[in-house]
Amino acid sequence: MIENMYNAFVCEYNEPRESFERLLEFMAADFYFPLSLQFEYGIEQILKRARLVEKLKKHYDPGLLSKDVCDPLGDLYCELFAPMRTQTLSGSDCTAIDNAHTSEFKRALVDSRVGTGSSLIQYSKKHPNTLLYGVDRDLTCIRIALINSAIYKVPMLLLHANPDVHEIDPSTENGRFNWQYSNCWDSHMDRLKEKQH
Repeated sequence: MIENMYNAFVCEYNEPRESFERLLEFMAADFYFPLSLQFEYGIEQILKRARLVEKLKKHYDPGLLSKDVCDPLGDLYCELFAPMRTQTLSGSDCTAIDNAHTSEFKRALVDSRVGTGSSLIQYSKKHPNTLLYGVDRDLTCIRIALINSAIYKVPMLLLHANPDVHEIDPSTENGRFNWQYSNCWDSHMDRLKEKQH
């Protein structure tokens, strides 16, 4: 389904990377509409293209996406644009942090290589009372993670940052400052505070 939708965008936009970005915008607007207010082009630009909308109607079934926890957007992204990122798309660098200040969540977890969020989604199924933080250097991965978070209804905070340079520990003052820029469609990496050595 996702590949057919991507191909419909390619037929319309004639450029693979732009087509993928428009596909992500379409998916984000459908699953979490407030994100669409941050888009560069706006979802209405996509919806004005009647031929594209007709093709999407044939292929798109949002209910099908949420049935199984899988990552078709991440898989397609890796196949098309980031073949060397396969091992990091699922995340693998998690750190538990002190979460005594929040009574709603029993624990908190920071994944500094969250990829497209699938590892945090899997983790949340086993540990539902965990506050989830995800960081990645790849803005497209963060965007896919935001969509996956909405598809699977797993709340998480996602930040476009370089964990080697930027403070990502939400229990520190600089970390809390940086997390105010989480869950944004566009990058705010230039505003983030760096780690203090």
